Amino acid sequence: MTGDNEGINQPKIKFSRTMPDGSVHEIELPAPTSIVMSRSISIESGNLVSEEDVLALMFDMFNHSEITFEYYSEYGKPRDTALKEAINREDIIEVRSECYYYKHPEDGRSFVKINSAERELFDWEKDLIREQPSYIKSTLRLSERKKREYETWHKIEMEEEFKRMKQAEQFYYDVFLSYSEKDHLQAQAIHEKLEKAGARVFMAPKSLRAGDDFAEKIRKSLVGSSELWVILSPNSLNSEWVTTEWGAAWVLGKLIVPILFRCDIPQLPERLRKFHCIDAGALDEFIHEKFHGK
Repeated sequence: MTGDNEGINQPKIKFSRTMPDGSVHEIELPAPTSIVMSRSISIESGNLVSEEDVLALMFDMFNHSEITFEYYSEYGKPRDTALKEAINREDIIEVRSECYYYKHPEDGRSFVKINSAERELFDWEKDLIREQPSYIKSTLRLSERKKREYETWHKIEMEEEFKRMKQAEQFYYDVFLSYSEKDHLQAQAIHEKLEKAGARVFMAPKSLRAGDDFAEKIRKSLVGSSELWVILSPNSLNSEWVTTEWGAAWVLGKLIVPILFRCDIPQLPERLRKFHCIDAGALDEFIHEKFHGK
């Protein structure tokens, strides 16, 4: 009796043909059941000498579960210590072990099995056995426990990446630069340093285009910025517009970075004194530390 789902998981082969009129005709047929896709990677002793080598191997095993990983060690000689420790920890499982392998006489990178007990050997095979050392092939796989660890780690990484993506969507600007127009040259210099460090910066009026609603653009840009940096000077301390900007940032819960320019902390409004202030002379180092590698 044949079920309706017979062959549902059978591999398919797709054929396509472009017709004279430019249309494409496609047909998908079941692949012959005799076709088996397989791939293996050979690793020779001496290639897994450090913990980093084994970690890279396990990562490949996790990402490429369809590949068979084969480790060849010279008969009578110890395996790589790092691999041995991973097997002892049961991070890696030795599925099976086979003898009578020799390096291929032509390329020296692949291995061939030659067992005189199984059949009559060719002359080149006899020469190879006589002249070359034999190897043991160990088929390795990642343990189920280690797979679960990697799956958990992968899930956490995906969640962190999703958070980073959402944050990037939420904040179009890294820094909203608030300043008095009288300090425009100083603001311009800071703007250039931030952009050079890779930060996305909103700076009015430079970031405004003709026809923009000034107040609305400021509001949206402030909401869409991760932080507000305010240049505090005698000019900005007397600017209602600057006060409005950092006051709105405070209400929105934004991180506020006060930059001291020709003024000192005692001159600041009480709310701003609570924030960690950066002296204009130390700003280069602060920007480097904050946005290094961005």
